[in-house]
Amino acid sequence: MNILLYDGSFEGLLTAIFEIFEYKFKDAEIISSSNYQQENFFAEVHEVIAQNDKADRVLQKLEKNLGKEGIKNLLWVYLSERKDRERLILSAVKHSLKHPNENVLQDFGNPDILEISKICKSVGREKHRMTAFVRFEKLKDDVYFSKVEPDFNVLPLVLNHFKNRYQDQKWMIFDLKRNYGIFYDLVNADFFYPEEDQILM
Repeated sequence: MNILLYDGSFEGLLTAIFEIFEYKFKDAEIISSSNYQQENFFAEVHEVIAQNDKADRVLQKLEKNLGKEGIKNLLWVYLSERKDRERLILSAVKHSLKHPNENVLQDFGNPDILEISKICKSVGREKHRMTAFVRFEKLKDDVYFSKVEPDFNVLPLVLNHFKNRYQDQKWMIFDLKRNYGIFYDLVNADFFYPEEDQILM
């Protein structure tokens, strides 16, 4: 058994998937370093360093096999923060490599693919809820501010919606559950990650 520890990023996860095939690991599990607890003393631990080139090669292969919509679905599974997200994404990648001429994400007879479909529906509903129901309050410095606690990590999925909808005012959306947010300064919308002592909620 090989355990691949990665940094928790989507790029790191894709790098880990690449290295499973690069090093021909037969029995492998991908775990975020922050969630790792050593329980299997017979497992070999492999530290993964996120690498753009490896992640890009996985994305290119997935786009060829599954299309952009397929990549979006796997990203949504990642953003769901489910404990089994790495296993489900790896399962889908392996399935797509076995059947390169099929869109395996339509193979609902496969229990992992069916679960991915259910997760994507749930994440999609939460994304819609965020875009429909976020309410802003105006702060003293003319910045419109909103606090949210979405069930899933959907801020990356709603950034462009709010940037396009509120182009003429500064705004900030902060995810209380995950301690990060988006700030739009009339030009750019970027993620920010305050230190704990900077969070005044």
